[in-house]
Order: sequence, then C-alpha cells, then structure tokens
Amino acid sequence: MRSDDAADALLDLPQERRQSVLDLLPQLQRHKITILLGYQEATAGGLMSVDYLSVPTAFTAADTIRAIAEATDMQPEALVVAFCHDQDRRLTGAVSLVTLVQSAPATTMETLAEPNPVHVHADADLPEITRAMADYNLLVMPVLDPDDHQIGVLTIDDILEATIPPEWRRRRE
Repeated sequence: MRSDDAADALLDLPQERRQSVLDLLPQLQRHKITILLGYQEATAGGLMSVDYLSVPTAFTAADTIRAIAEATDMQPEALVVAFCHDQDRRLTGAVSLVTLVQSAPATTMETLAEPNPVHVHADADLPEITRAMADYNLLVMPVLDPDDHQIGVLTIDDILEATIPPEWRRRRE
C-alpha cells in the first residue's frame, strides 16, 4: 500500500489503535507515514506522496530514464515527471517523461527542465491545489518546504479523490 493511502487508512482507525498498527509496519514505510501524519489532512502536505523522483541537474536524459526504470517501488503516476535539483537539493526544474524519451540521451536535465515548475507549499489547501493543477493541466505537482526543497508530490488521482464527493463516486450498473 502506498504511504499516502496507508496514512489515510491509519487516520480512519480509532486513536488508541493507531500506534500499535504503525509499530507493525517496516521502518521505511513507518517513517513516510509519520511524515504525512504531521500535516493537516486536507492540505498539500496531508494529500501528497513522499515518493517522487528528483535527480541532479547534471543528470542526462539517459541517466534519468534509467533512474525511472529502476524506481519500481514508486507509484507510476508520480513518475510521469522527473524533477531536478541543485547542489543544495532545491527544486530547479521538471521534465516530462515524454520529453525525456524524445530527447538526445546526452542532453542534461538542466537543459531539458522547465525552470521554476508550478508548485505549492505544504500548507496549501484543496481549492488552491485544484486550481493550480487545473490551470496548468498538471498530472503531478511538487510540494515544497519553505526553503524550496521538494518534500513530496501531488498526483491528479489523489486530488480528484479528495475533491469529488463520495456520493458522486458511486456508479450505476
């Protein structure tokens, strides 16, 4: 189960059962879930996934495609965009998977990246997130801390799930 979904499931449990369930999880997943639980549920921090791909700006398209191929434990929705960062691990750009595949293998992320990608901070609310993703036709949007370090991503499927009322999700057969 993805960490963001596991955090949501944990919040559905009674308060007195949460810690015992959390203690049963592997350390890495427990750490990711604990990070997510530190944010308000209906904010970017509470809705984001902490699994995303960010590579140094010096990586080539070939390096980045290889990193995507090796990211088998990440949700595919988060891999439609590769992010790049500087030496201080600040977000510097974003490159779509299509652009990577269509580029010369030796082209660097610095050259390919759309600089200053549309992003939100962890405290952004659902209307702000939805407007940004809709206005810019984004499938994935980075979430940054106050120092512009990427801390997660929002995927369109998670935002639609949070936005669409439960009664609208029922399908007639």
